[in-house]
Amino acid sequence: MDMRKFAGSTFLKPVDAQSGPFTEKIDAVEIGQFDKPVITFDDGRKLSLNATNTRVLCRAYGSESTDWIGKEVELFFGQVEYQGRLQDSVLVRPISPVIGKNAPPKLRKSGGDMDDSIPF
Repeated sequence: MDMRKFAGSTFLKPVDAQSGPFTEKIDAVEIGQFDKPVITFDDGRKLSLNATNTRVLCRAYGSESTDWIGKEVELFFGQVEYQGRLQDSVLVRPISPVIGKNAPPKLRKSGGDMDDSIPF
């Protein structure tokens, strides 16, 4: 029996990431308190998203939160500016490949127009 549901949820705080980055897999995204998005990871921990992290995830995985489910991210300690002051924060870095138009262009294999020999 999976006992995580009985352990309660724990919101990640900056101190949780101070010992170094760690990876998590997104299990759910919902609106939490104060009308902010909250990510639940597959281990039951949660992260309330600030605007910086929301932008990072939107750029990587699109603006539809259901596309974020199953994606792996790295969480690390950092600072963000909030109301003119730097605040300690848990920051998000995408690990799973980005999707759609946000994906970097694929490199072509040989055989393209740049493979012509140069006559010297």
